[in-house]
Parts: sequence; C-alpha cells; structure tokens
Amino acid sequence: MKTLLILRGLPGAGKSTLAGALGGVICTADDYFESMGGFDPRMLGEAHSWCRNKASEAMRNGEPLVIVAITSTEEREFDSYLRYANEYGYMAHSVIVENRHGSRSVHCVPASKMAKMRDRFQVELG
Repeated sequence: MKTLLILRGLPGAGKSTLAGALGGVICTADDYFESMGGFDPRMLGEAHSWCRNKASEAMRNGEPLVIVAITSTEEREFDSYLRYANEYGYMAHSVIVENRHGSRSVHCVPASKMAKMRDRFQVELG
C-alpha cells in the first residue's frame, strides 16, 4: 500500500530528523530553506507551496512512501496533502512529533510565537 505520512509538530520537535530516519521521499520546508541559503520567515508561503508540489509529484509518480514534515498546527494546513493522497490512492497517516529530547529549535522561533503555535495545535482522534 502506498503511504503518505504527515509528521506534525512544533519547530524543533524533530520532524525532519525523524523523516530522514524513516526514508522515502521527504518533503520539508526545511529543505526548501536550506536550498535558499537559510530560514527566512517571509518565505514561508513559498516554502510550503514548494513542499506541496514535491509531495504531489511524488504521489503522482507512485512513490511507495511519501513523508511530509511540516508544523501544521491546524488541520486545514494539511488538507491539500490529504486530497492528493485520496487522488493518487495513498493511505494517509498524521503523526504528532513531540519534543521529548529537550533540544531547541534551530529556527530561532521566538518563545511568544511558539506559545501561540502550541495553543492552536489541533489534534483529532477518531
């Protein structure tokens, strides 16, 4: 079965690290920023568009495992990935990655922004 794995969590939780350990085609905003020379919050929209396009192309090509590692604090933020999964016949899973290892975000997200992200994080168990 072709699988889409959406890794969600706050910055610094280890989403990209876990994706790398799992293999498959990996789609992260981090990869976009690395290719552009570093993180720039003004480019978040473009980074997420790049990530969606990469995931869509991988699913269109029938890759057996596609992993998307994005913050996605709200479910609407990953709806497009679920639509692609449905369109291309993928089993989709959303996995919450928690920072249980005590590391800090390499993205220098201010504590006030992290608190807002944490407060709006949506999880649907069902």
